[in-house]
Amino acid sequence: MWSLIIVLTAIALATYKFLRFVSKCGDHKNQDLMQELLEFSKSQKTIVYFLRHGGCIFCYEGLHDFKHFLAELDDPLPFVVVVLLDDAHLETVRQDLTPLCRAGLRIIVDDGGLYRSFGLPRGRFLDLFSPATCIAGFRAMQKIPSYRIKKPRSDGFQMGGFFVLNSGEIVRSFLGKHAGDQQFFVD
Repeated sequence: MWSLIIVLTAIALATYKFLRFVSKCGDHKNQDLMQELLEFSKSQKTIVYFLRHGGCIFCYEGLHDFKHFLAELDDPLPFVVVVLLDDAHLETVRQDLTPLCRAGLRIIVDDGGLYRSFGLPRGRFLDLFSPATCIAGFRAMQKIPSYRIKKPRSDGFQMGGFFVLNSGEIVRSFLGKHAGDQQFFVD
């Protein structure tokens, strides 16, 4: 009996160490991608916009506001990078943003590692279900009345964000206080 417990414990420990190693490899890949984006920004101002999970009203509202933000930009136009957690809304994002991203558009489907590389946390319960989030949800539904609630296809707790990269540095960033905090296009 004890030998079986020891063997199972050893297998569990080896599996845990392997999974930690694999997750660190993924983070290394995402650190490289972050460095690539920072390096690219030395030649052209770059906006990196992280959507939450693509299915919630706040993602639709953010995409709606982002389209209006891009339409109002003057020259020189930035290169735009949109980061998604899954490919369910890839074509929608591409169709909506390609005409507005005259300096270029890159869409990245990420497993969450690039979000962590940029310091975007997973939300806590109150970040998603606080009174402020509910009020923001009602506001967003008034802005986009055709929206229908959808099941999240990826990590519904992942928070989104907005970064402006220039000359190899992050010159502006926005990390929302809650899921419905969409104030990154003001200023």
